[in-house]
Amino acid sequence: MDFNKNLVELLFWKDIISGDEAAFSSIFKSYYKPLFNFGKLYTSDKSIINDSIQDLFMDFWEKRKNLNPDVDVKSYIFGGFRNKLFKKINQRSFIKQFGDDNVKVGFELSYEDIEIEKESDKLKVLKLNKILNQLPPKQKEVIYLKFFKGLDNEQIAEVLKINYQSVKNHVYRSILVLREKSKKEDHKN
Repeated sequence: MDFNKNLVELLFWKDIISGDEAAFSSIFKSYYKPLFNFGKLYTSDKSIINDSIQDLFMDFWEKRKNLNPDVDVKSYIFGGFRNKLFKKINQRSFIKQFGDDNVKVGFELSYEDIEIEKESDKLKVLKLNKILNQLPPKQKEVIYLKFFKGLDNEQIAEVLKINYQSVKNHVYRSILVLREKSKKEDHKN
């Protein structure tokens, strides 16, 4: 975690609560793309993702005077977005009467998520996508949030509404599976 970035975000957050439109715009711009990529884990419908992001930030702005000034901004935004997205998905009848565990989480790393320089690196990303998609949904979420969005275990627990130990267990199990499947893929080639 970058302490300075967290401090800047917290200061912007407090400015938003005070009604500063420039701070609001800055937070929106810095989180739009990461939230959009996170939303692609759950749905390929870009309009649902966009609507969820817009609704989340509209709620922040409209309810800014009631926002908690002392939150972990990153996990608060990701958790709020995930909740909005699931509500939108449910409203559009993509998921009927199912809980979070039944949401199909798809993994598709973009070349923006990983810096690609050579063609061989592109093949590695395709291999990684294949392996990641073999993980159970919660493990995919945890891996994405931890390694591609930089959240720590406490933040992930807050976003996914699970306890801290569960996050640690998911990370541990995921890494074991990823190592095993990666070795099998290497032996195939």
